[in-house]
Amino acid sequence: MNLKNLALITGITVTGLAAISTITPANAAVFTFQQGVNGYTGARDAELREADPNTNSGGATSISIDADEPPNSGNDTQGLIGFDNVFGNGPGQIPLGYKIVSATLTLNVFNRGSGIRFVRILNNWDENTVTWNSFGADGITPNSAEATPVFTTIGANDSNPNIPVGVLTVDISGALAFGGANNGLGLLPFVNGTNGIDFYSAQYSILNLRPLLTVTAIPVPEASPIAGILLLAAFPLVHGIRRRK
Repeated sequence: MNLKNLALITGITVTGLAAISTITPANAAVFTFQQGVNGYTGARDAELREADPNTNSGGATSISIDADEPPNSGNDTQGLIGFDNVFGNGPGQIPLGYKIVSATLTLNVFNRGSGIRFVRILNNWDENTVTWNSFGADGITPNSAEATPVFTTIGANDSNPNIPVGVLTVDISGALAFGGANNGLGLLPFVNGTNGIDFYSAQYSILNLRPLLTVTAIPVPEASPIAGILLLAAFPLVHGIRRRK
């Protein structure tokens, strides 16, 4: 995973995700991005409601992921989360030329629920205008023109309160494998996930309860010029040996 791939993030105990090394190199640097903290203002999120398909909720202070909202309606609510401007030469940004070791998303859950499926979003969206119908009549659909297949999940496909209240840390490194532009993540309920899970959004008044992106990265050493010189010097010798044969 390299810096170019990390631009794919917009932004737990998980299943369906390749194992990631728990060994952190000594020269690793940790970068954190949370709306309003240390001058960062690039976070964006919104809730999409099937029951109100043309209503924008980008200014809401919480997001619910539910397969039955309002209750007994069978309508879904979905979430969008993105982190922009994480790369560059500014304070707190990830410098160009760094390699990604890991990336996590931390959510603060205040209402326990069934679970969440995570996808990468393939199309750009505006926090202030996006609605359910922005993604068509079915909202965000995994493995479609608007989203990748599900790359990880938390909780289970039932109505039980599988995800407790508290801090939920999701390893989203699996999202880097898809490539493409930085359009953030889609958070979807399970088909039978009728116990909605609620967490605070980037607009919540208490800064440290807002969604948090944490990235561990290491600088990539530049190729040694001495190695290049030695390679060039060796080429005529090898070429000459082949000619003598």
